Amino acid sequence: MPQLEATLDEKNRKQVQECENQQQQIRDLVNNKRKFTDNERGALNITTIEAFQSYWDTTLNEKMQFDKSREKGVARAGKKVTNGLASAQEIVENFNPLMEIVKSLGAPFGGMALGTLCFVLVIAKNRVKREDLINSTLLDIQNRLPGFRMYQNMHMGNTELEYELQSTIVGAYKTFIDFSLEVSRFYSQKGITRWLKVFSNTGKIEITASAVGNAILDVRRICDELVDQNIHEIKIQNEVLIRIGEEHMKTINELLERQYTEKLDRLRIALRMDRYSAEDLQDQLITRTKGVAREYEASKALESVERSGAFRSWLLSHTSQMFVLSGRNDRHATHCWLSPVALKLIADKTAPEAAQNAANICIFEILNLRNEKNTFEHITRSLIYRLLLNSKHGLAEEGKVEKLDKEMEMYTRLAANPKVAVYQIQETLSKIMVQSLTLFDPGTTVWIILDRADQCRTSREKESSGTRNQQQKALLRTLVHAVEGSSIVLKILVVVNATDWDVQKHANDLRQKKEDSVVIETYEDEDITYGAGG
Repeated sequence: MPQLEATLDEKNRKQVQECENQQQQIRDLVNNKRKFTDNERGALNITTIEAFQSYWDTTLNEKMQFDKSREKGVARAGKKVTNGLASAQEIVENFNPLMEIVKSLGAPFGGMALGTLCFVLVIAKNRVKREDLINSTLLDIQNRLPGFRMYQNMHMGNTELEYELQSTIVGAYKTFIDFSLEVSRFYSQKGITRWLKVFSNTGKIEITASAVGNAILDVRRICDELVDQNIHEIKIQNEVLIRIGEEHMKTINELLERQYTEKLDRLRIALRMDRYSAEDLQDQLITRTKGVAREYEASKALESVERSGAFRSWLLSHTSQMFVLSGRNDRHATHCWLSPVALKLIADKTAPEAAQNAANICIFEILNLRNEKNTFEHITRSLIYRLLLNSKHGLAEEGKVEKLDKEMEMYTRLAANPKVAVYQIQETLSKIMVQSLTLFDPGTTVWIILDRADQCRTSREKESSGTRNQQQKALLRTLVHAVEGSSIVLKILVVVNATDWDVQKHANDLRQKKEDSVVIETYEDEDITYGAGG
């Protein structure tokens, strides 16, 4: 046991010193009386648990050999010895913490107590057939000892209750030494004297044994009070720690939020994007929904597409795939009759109950008609930025962000150089999109919904049918590359008005490497009522 920092006061120290003198009396008495055997005298020299176990094993083996010659059954004799070993070891193990506490607090006194206890135990073992008195008192003490080891871990003397515990432990120690002294005196007397004392109502052994039991109960009682007090103090400390922890966590969260915002702003500036607002996105969705409703009955378009086995398979599968809906419109219509499919899916995937699922992310891009911002570069940058807005957790992973930063730096250099070939910018943005997808946790499904990819174009002053076609193909190639390179499930729905751009004719130009990564289906509007809302 480690040395305790606390020490005994003068009163308790004097008691321990008195106990030391009493134990020396026991040793003097035992060594000078022929009533005790060398084996019994040897018990007084024990100072460690290990020495006791060795001594007790030897002693019991000798007794078992003796008992075998007198008992009718070897098993019966062996059982008695085994029970004696278990009982003695239990008493020593449970009583030792009290002796160690006194030894540590009362140094240099207290070192003889283990030997004294062992002496009492061996006396009880050797004389049990003649008098049951010592054995019964030891049993009474033993019944009150279990759980005593917990007291060894209590720091004593800092509070009034701890000081009381300290004094009570010393008192219990003193009563045990008193009891041991009476045992040694009892057995140093002649047999007839002991026999008469057994039947005396005022035997000192009974009195001191009872005092030991009561003293141990007092120690238990005060320890229980101290435990309750400590629990209360721990509860208060925990409440303080919880408040500190909450404040700490608030500070950490504020720091992480600031770091996230700084990273996001840095990436947004590199992408040359304005800040988005949820209201702006919602306004776009409402405007497109109203515009389509003025020209088409949405339910008929939904019924036509949802009957498609290929569409249902794409919608329900757990694999990455791009599904392209190509719809042929009346040439005079402003909107695509298949747009309701994209709009409904956007509404479903961004509904409050769906948005609460962190493993289900939906971003969308609604290309406004004849908008000069509908370039491949602007659309791709916008999609990347929206991915970043939804990858807050991933932006905390420095390794992934560093890779993204390098790709962004490359894009910034290329975009600033007017002599750079367009395909280099397109390939770099394609890599950035794939890298952005690595920011999401495994198990995440990301939905990208793009309405009217046919509206992708170059700036109007440079536009021709050829350059516009290249922009549209570059956009779909980038999305195909994202599907095939994604480490998470990526589901992309693209709506194209085939009247403006027949994507089916360019299916072989999308640089598809995996057979099932892209599905293109064309739907005619022959059965759709034109101008139903109008």
